[in-house]
Amino acid sequence: MLYHKNDYQTMLKYIHKILFIRYLLMIKHIMPKVNCKLCNKKIISYLKPACTCKCGFMFCGTHLHDHECSFDYKTKFKDEMKVINDPLKQLSVKVDQI
Repeated sequence: MLYHKNDYQTMLKYIHKILFIRYLLMIKHIMPKVNCKLCNKKIISYLKPACTCKCGFMFCGTHLHDHECSFDYKTKFKDEMKVINDPLKQLSVKVDQI
């Protein structure tokens, strides 16, 4: 039995809708519910990476920058600068020797 091109397009649309709904249901069951540590407000699943602080806790948008973070940014910045500046120091020593 031959189908028209429009029949295939409508079937594909329905298949895509069904697969998308199944995907959303799967994510809903896999992802645990997460709340803000300070106000206990629910955090939406697709915002979880943006709402995670470097101290390891999750906060809502209002408390993400207002909480007292236990993460030490100064030592992390110093370690990163050591890694970045070390090749530059070696290069400057080689230039002085030439």
